[in-house]
Amino acid sequence: MSHSGQERRNFTFRYQPYANTPDSILIDHLQTGDAVRSGKEMVLLAIRAFWLPLAYYEAGNFSEEEIRRIGLMCCHALEHQITYIRLLLQLPASSTTVQTFPSVPHSPQGVETMNYAGNSNGKDKSNTDDLLPGKGSFSDTNDLFGNI
Repeated sequence: MSHSGQERRNFTFRYQPYANTPDSILIDHLQTGDAVRSGKEMVLLAIRAFWLPLAYYEAGNFSEEEIRRIGLMCCHALEHQITYIRLLLQLPASSTTVQTFPSVPHSPQGVETMNYAGNSNGKDKSNTDDLLPGKGSFSDTNDLFGNI
């Protein structure tokens, strides 16, 4: 697929976690990359797997089959990563049970959604710091833009 003549989109993300925090360890790992991919490739792979199906769904101009295909590919990538982490760290298989939640009005038929905070009404935004809170996390707004 040739991209000559296509307009480019720009997205910039800057994050400066405090040293000796989980986010700092993560950033160090991403800056190094792994034996196969650069850190930028690792980030893009993770972002795509996690958010691409939702972006396609929210865009509203893709067929159900296209959204389904993207969703299945991304679920496969996420499941592969889960399996890799379990094998690498010798973790047991998940023992959590799958729960269903009330459908969100704009969800496709049969698809039930819920945000991270456990709120299915969609009015309250979830806080990613609830997942992995800590000093230097997104909710720490002291001098957030001081070095820009």
